Amino acid sequence: MKLGAGLKLLLLSIFLLGMTSQAGSITRVRTTPSCAEIPNRHMIDHLGSISTSYGTAGLVIDEPGHYVVLDTLDVTNLEIGILILADHVTLDLNRQALSDASRTSTLIRSIVDGELTVRNGRLIGGKRAVDALGSTASIP
Repeated sequence: MKLGAGLKLLLLSIFLLGMTSQAGSITRVRTTPSCAEIPNRHMIDHLGSISTSYGTAGLVIDEPGHYVVLDTLDVTNLEIGILILADHVTLDLNRQALSDASRTSTLIRSIVDGELTVRNGRLIGGKRAVDALGSTASIP
């Protein structure tokens, strides 16, 4: 039996509408999950100026998780670009750069004895690129 294109599309639509979860919503298949669906994922799009006992920092990370930089970040005029106070942190530069034209800042500083991964981007300038005190640092 041959089916017309319109009938095939109708049957496919009925089939897809029949695929529901227990909550009654349509099941969706994605090849790449959205950021909201990945637990402990945080987006970084700018730096501030936060006074800490370690110096003025543009951002303080104090919770484990996966942090994704959305744009190039300039840490000029800060003592520390990103201060990490948590274990199990992945900093994904997302093909962006962390930079300091004045070459006086520490771009990334980790104070905890734990795991830190910095990947997928560029560290430009600064007095120090990564200062990982006591951390098991991985920079692939």
